Amino acid sequence: MSFTEVKLLPRKQQNRLNEGLFRVMDDLKPFKTFYTPWNEWGLYTYSSGGRHFIHFDDKQDKLGEGLIHVGDGDYLDIDRIEHLNKEDCFIASKVYENAHHPSLEILRDFRDSTLKEYALGRAFINFYYSGAGKTAAQFLGQVPNSIPIIRKGLDALVEKIKN
Repeated sequence: MSFTEVKLLPRKQQNRLNEGLFRVMDDLKPFKTFYTPWNEWGLYTYSSGGRHFIHFDDKQDKLGEGLIHVGDGDYLDIDRIEHLNKEDCFIASKVYENAHHPSLEILRDFRDSTLKEYALGRAFINFYYSGAGKTAAQFLGQVPNSIPIIRKGLDALVEKIKN
């Protein structure tokens, strides 16, 4: 199952922050909690410019205190955060021009149900979300002629996953 949004439990219920793990609950399965690495999540904020994703900064020097570093010296208190969100699939979102395209859901499910189960898959996920995915998507924006080629590859991958 793919979790794209979860409820972050209050600080007093967080007992593994020093290990880099958030205790969260899927809104669809109330009372079922699980632990997840902090670096797989972020927050969406809203402004006049639209929706913006804030990925948690790699420098989590106060996580054990219940403070999440989000860059530029800014911290968010865990008790002020209700929900966490997963990042969009940068490349696929760019290629399909829609963060909710059915193929993206298949790719997210594959990431969450298969890739995470293997060390090599987790290494790829960490590499992708460390900035490689965002950089590749930005490159695609600069070279739009490459998008149909990448889409054919993604379509083939999605078909392989479905079968």
